[in-house]
Amino acid sequence: FGLGFSAAAATAAAAPGGLKHYRLEFEINDFPQHARWKATHRESIAAIQEKSGAALTVRGQYFPPGSTPDSSRGERKLFLVIEGGSESVVKAARAEVKRVIEEATARGLISTRN
Repeated sequence: FGLGFSAAAATAAAAPGGLKHYRLEFEINDFPQHARWKATHRESIAAIQEKSGAALTVRGQYFPPGSTPDSSRGERKLFLVIEGGSESVVKAARAEVKRVIEEATARGLISTRN
């Protein structure tokens, strides 16, 4: 099982007051259920936000393998929106999300072998 991460590059936009606002979308739909749950759990999100200084929001919905979202209806696969005041804040949060998912996936693989 490969850990192919899908994340759009952090994009910057001007926020009120001339400050930049960075945003990144991190798709988590295709990871195992336990890893998706861990990445979207309230406590995990709060810990990542506190550690990185970024804001995380869960968006989209889960689509099982073989199912495709209907983009004409605005459907999207499950993803996290990571936002912050600097690119480094957003990248730190992305790295922490990636770590949480990798650990949860590894634990899931180990528990299924025992």
